[in-house]
Amino acid sequence: MPHIISAATAFPRHYHSQEEISSALRAVWIKKGLDVAIFDRLQKAVTVEGRYLALPMAEYYKLDGFADCNRAWLKVALDLGEEVINDLLEKSNLPPEEIQMLMSTTSTGVTVPSLEARLMNRIAFAQDLKRVPLFGLGCLAGTAGVARVADYLEGHPEEAAILLTIELCSLTLQAEDLSIANIISSGLFGDGAAAVLLVGDQHPLVK
Repeated sequence: MPHIISAATAFPRHYHSQEEISSALRAVWIKKGLDVAIFDRLQKAVTVEGRYLALPMAEYYKLDGFADCNRAWLKVALDLGEEVINDLLEKSNLPPEEIQMLMSTTSTGVTVPSLEARLMNRIAFAQDLKRVPLFGLGCLAGTAGVARVADYLEGHPEEAAILLTIELCSLTLQAEDLSIANIISSGLFGDGAAAVLLVGDQHPLVK
C-alpha cells in the first residue's frame, strides 16, 4: 500500500479580512442591482475570517477578461508551485531527481504546456520524470489525485511521486453574476497551493 510521507502548503502574500473583500465586492455589485441585505447575510454565513488572494486587491480592477486573468493565474501558479514543491522536498529530505512522477490538478486556470511541464524548467527533476496533468475536478481534485497517484505507486512500489494542486479562485470571479451561488462562492474560496509526497511500500522512506 502506498504511503503519504509529507505535505506542504503555500499561499500568496496578499491576505485580506473577509470584511475587506466583502466591501470591495459590495462596491462593485451594488452598481449592478445587488440586494445588499442578501449579500451581507450570505457573506457572514460562510464564517470565513479572511483569505489569501493571488494579486493585490487593486490589481483585480485592471483585469480585462479571461486572457488577463489567465496570464495572472499562470504567473502566480508557477511561483506557488515552485515554492510548495521545494518546501515539500526539503521537509522530506529528498532531492527532486528522486521523484519519478509529478501529477498536477487545477480547475481555475489553463496552460499548455501544463503546470508540471513548466515547473521542470524551475526544479531539477530527472529528465525522465513522468508528468500527469488533471483538470476540472473541482473540490474533488485532492482526493481523486491522491487516489490516482496511489494507483501508480501500486505498480511502482519502489518509486516516489508528488501530487500538486493549485487553485486561484479569486481570478475566476464572475463579476456580472449576481446569483446566490456566485455570491456564496465569492465569500468562500481563497487562493493557494498544496503538495503531497507519496511513496510505494518498498521505498526507502517507508520505515
